[in-house]
Amino acid sequence: MKNENREKLILKIGTLVKIGWLPDRGYQSYKFKFEGTRIEFAQKVNCFEHAFFNFKNEELNNLFVDDGSLEEKLLSEFWNFNLKKNKTQSENLEPLLDIVRKTGLEVAACGEFDDLKWNEWKVAVYYDDGSMYKDLDFHFLRQEKDGIWTSKNADESHVEQYYELPYCFRKSYTLLGVYKVTNKYAQIVDDKPQIQELQEKIKSR
Repeated sequence: MKNENREKLILKIGTLVKIGWLPDRGYQSYKFKFEGTRIEFAQKVNCFEHAFFNFKNEELNNLFVDDGSLEEKLLSEFWNFNLKKNKTQSENLEPLLDIVRKTGLEVAACGEFDDLKWNEWKVAVYYDDGSMYKDLDFHFLRQEKDGIWTSKNADESHVEQYYELPYCFRKSYTLLGVYKVTNKYAQIVDDKPQIQELQEKIKSR
């Protein structure tokens, strides 16, 4: 994957962020296909994208379909975690958080039970040190508006739900911390997000 393609996608996401976009996919499966293709969203979206961005189908189409063709994969080939065993967990995590920050979103550590503002959401970060499967890896869970945590694994289409935050995920992943993601560009009217207007802006771009 060429770095310019990653930067191109980051710029596209940044455009959405700066017009006030907020994630609102919820529990919807990723089994649906990109417009005019046989490619399921599940094949292009991993746990990182699900947790930090959580794009809806129409937003994914706008980001990845260009003149009827799909850009390169958004899975590990795209984000390229590139984890190193000679680095600490934090040193391996920071480049991933920097990708999120490059889009204009703010990311900061927080507590599991901290209150959120309407333009914020939580992401739980898990780390596998490679002791079981030999490979270092991260996994990310997202907290939905109703407080339930959701997970999207690799190229699976199903979205798993957890009523309590797991402290150990799939035996080998340990909870590293919880982070708060904020879109400072989002605006409110009468204390309610301008969801309708923002959706129309996204569709028109």
